[in-house]
Amino acid sequence: MASRIQIQFIDKLRYSPAIRGLRCRLQTLKDRNPSPEDPQGIARSIHNLCTAARSATTDRRLQQVENRISNRVSMLNGHKIDWMEFEKEAVERTIESAVVIKPYVSPREKGVLLISFDYQWARLMQYYRPDVLEKLADRYELCVCTVWAEPHCLMNYLLPKAWPGKRIYATISDPNDDRIIPRFSDKYVIAPCSARTGWIPPGTSPCPSNRRTSTS
Repeated sequence: MASRIQIQFIDKLRYSPAIRGLRCRLQTLKDRNPSPEDPQGIARSIHNLCTAARSATTDRRLQQVENRISNRVSMLNGHKIDWMEFEKEAVERTIESAVVIKPYVSPREKGVLLISFDYQWARLMQYYRPDVLEKLADRYELCVCTVWAEPHCLMNYLLPKAWPGKRIYATISDPNDDRIIPRFSDKYVIAPCSARTGWIPPGTSPCPSNRRTSTS
């Protein structure tokens, strides 16, 4: 009983507006202007500012943090970063959670490639060369299941910079994300369904493990 009361007390403190607001301000104050010549340092700054954004308690404070993040994304200017610093799963090369839900027909009728889970995107950005991504974007529209627990994250901000296509269709799990995700990039188009909806056509089966896409 005492343990439960302690946990409830800690959670109440951790998620109280006052503590969250203080955490946001401290995280923002800790952020320093990275060098334009240091892509990894810029990515760290974005990562830390996303932590601040998730703790913001007012729209005004959130907008201030988002503006700073947008500035850092512009500074990065599409340069590659080492995703393994931010996502340990990026060490793997195989993208398991991906499926072609519509095949490529012609330049006028592209296919649709669905990649779920943000750590799978990290592998895409870590290992695929820009010229290979260009060829992929020429044939397929990209659809992703955005990070449901925390829309303000490095993945959601940098994927549009790495993907050469004009659009990225994004499923969401939180209805509030339909107004948040598009602020990260004008490439995002919110799909009219949530990631929890069974919207992949019946009868569609995952590709056998020996035929899955690998970047090796």
